[in-house]
Amino acid sequence: MTADAPQPNAPVPDSRRPETLGDRLFRRVGAPLIAGYIRALAATQRLRIKGLEHFDAAKASGRPIVFAFWHEDLFNTEIVNLRFGPKGRVAVMISRSRDGEMLARVMERLGLVAVRGSSSRGAVGGLVELKHWLARPPDPHPRCAALALDGPRGPRRVGKPGAALLARRAGAMVVTLGFDPRPRITFNSWDRTRLPWPFGRFVVRAAILDTSDWGEDDTANLALMTAHLEPADSAGGPGDDRAH
Repeated sequence: MTADAPQPNAPVPDSRRPETLGDRLFRRVGAPLIAGYIRALAATQRLRIKGLEHFDAAKASGRPIVFAFWHEDLFNTEIVNLRFGPKGRVAVMISRSRDGEMLARVMERLGLVAVRGSSSRGAVGGLVELKHWLARPPDPHPRCAALALDGPRGPRRVGKPGAALLARRAGAMVVTLGFDPRPRITFNSWDRTRLPWPFGRFVVRAAILDTSDWGEDDTANLALMTAHLEPADSAGGPGDDRAH
């Protein structure tokens, strides 16, 4: 990667709107509290990953990794990352909206790199930044991007082919993540964000896709990704399933 390639760094505020007192309070108090709650929540879950061998194989491949999921499970993805994620940092695309700015602050506190973009503003620039991030050499762990296929602004569960384009152009291994946290709370947001209750049973289904097998039809490639994102079924037997 050239020295002048753009780098994902700390969240970038929307330059058209000056920071308010509420923004400063959220940055200094709200974001640390929410991030701390997510960390505590992750520690209490009885977490089982179905297909954990795929998760491990992607990390062992040395190739960049794209974690694909629905936007409603953004925090659930971070719970899995806190418990099983690669040691290198993970970049995630977040909307340039005011709500996205607050979310970016929380994700930064959780150790993620927030890349700002959306389906309506900055989407191309965000994907380019993620591609540069994935192209950086392992250190020694592969670079990773967490990408909500219907995000960062929806419509809910309507995937965007840009995600498949990014994964293919980056030569990435794709790990799809489907979630079934029980019991859970569902928020009244556009994506119906889901979070588990503390000390719940948290089932994740992982599948792996090798983009070197893909053609150039990214609509078809997106269909391969979304096919694995039905909620994970809570039944599971011995073998590769691991509960924590």
